[in-house]
Amino acid sequence: MPEDYGKIDQEKLRARVMELYKAKQTPEKSEVQRPSLQEREKVKEELSQTSQQQKASDVAAMVGDLATSLRDLDEEEQLGQLIEMLFLKGPAIAIRVAESLNKPDILDALHDLLASDNLYFRLIKENKL
Repeated sequence: MPEDYGKIDQEKLRARVMELYKAKQTPEKSEVQRPSLQEREKVKEELSQTSQQQKASDVAAMVGDLATSLRDLDEEEQLGQLIEMLFLKGPAIAIRVAESLNKPDILDALHDLLASDNLYFRLIKENKL
């Protein structure tokens, strides 16, 4: 067996490592093209619209689920649950759920409660309005 068997040629290895290193290096800053301000704004707007659409569909699904859960209750219990929703989910959600129940009496009663000073100031105090 020759003495060099199994030894690595250090110069060849070093040259190969440098070759691989140079191939993996990122381009100089001057070579990198940043998107223009207009392109970045367009991407932000598209992302924002997508996010808003997702939020709107999530809210619509939640309202539908809440309305479905209230349909089997009598009107007094529905109104009680809607009042609870005012404080847990906020007035906007509670009103949308009441509207989706398709019961004008419930919606009218909820409106009357919201218009009362006592509930109005309580919602303000709890940062719901």
